[in-house]
Amino acid sequence: MMPSNSDHTSHGTRVRTSAPDHAEVPQISVCICSFRRPLDLRKLLASLGDLNEETPSFEVIVVDNDSERSAEPVVAEAKDKGLAVTYMVEPQQNISLARNRAFAHARAGMVAFIDDDEWADPAWLATLYKEMKAHDADAVFGPVVHEFSAPPPRWLVEIDFFHYSTPTTGTTLHWMQTRTSNVLMTKSIAADWPEPFDPVLGLEGGEDVDLFARMIDKGYRLVAAENAVVFEKIPPERMKLGWLVRRFFRNGVTAERIEGPRRSGFTKIKRYLRKTVEAPVRFGMSAATFSYAPDRGAKQFLRGVLCLGILYRSLGFSFHEYVAARIEPKPPAGR
Repeated sequence: MMPSNSDHTSHGTRVRTSAPDHAEVPQISVCICSFRRPLDLRKLLASLGDLNEETPSFEVIVVDNDSERSAEPVVAEAKDKGLAVTYMVEPQQNISLARNRAFAHARAGMVAFIDDDEWADPAWLATLYKEMKAHDADAVFGPVVHEFSAPPPRWLVEIDFFHYSTPTTGTTLHWMQTRTSNVLMTKSIAADWPEPFDPVLGLEGGEDVDLFARMIDKGYRLVAAENAVVFEKIPPERMKLGWLVRRFFRNGVTAERIEGPRRSGFTKIKRYLRKTVEAPVRFGMSAATFSYAPDRGAKQFLRGVLCLGILYRSLGFSFHEYVAARIEPKPPAGR
């Protein structure tokens, strides 16, 4: 199923299509898990239709994690424009189940994941594919370039949370540098994990990092591809301290969930005691500096929150960052 070189025009948009011939097995399956982001998903699918001519043959799989099927009309639009898209629903809200469903239905030997609130550079998939082959890798990871949807507060710019340093192409990655927001991996990992993403982490988060940490343990090769770029717009709600507090706390929980079982008993105790001291020190430094240096104060505060997440998980607790959405019942007919 090679992407054709033809152009298809619909509603004024010029889209290079991928031939929707499901008799041929594509080289790559691009997997997207979506939950109630139809406008973002539309932009993402349009960008996949505009991938350049060097792109290997690919199919697109959209798993809608909304039982109300909110992504279905957007997928239908993309199919009308010539993009080869398979649509399915995972009714139980759990990102791991949605990812596993997409992975299971991928027909290609290589599987790419990209988030539903991102969009791809025209050379994205071709670059991932090229670097995966060049470095004989089992997974390659590209950068996510963030764009603010509104002017961010100064302290947020200064702490630089949304700017990720990108390792040089070919660099072997640590699990902390991995994520499913921009990755191409071999589907052969199914030999070790038929359902690679842990459903227990489906509402907690970190299910992707957990998989890649396990891959590293097994000896799989994970490398960087610095020129395989995708973009993400940061909405206003993510520019608030409350959102960052939840994210840093979750990151601490995830880090301890992954690192804890890999540490000896003495090392665990030592780490716990160190974080018990570090957390109040960070909060104290934050209080002392926030009035005259908000960026330094916020950074110290968030590092303290990270310590709390580590301590929370080390005591055996879990944290569900992604709480299942409450779906309002439809009103009776005629009302």
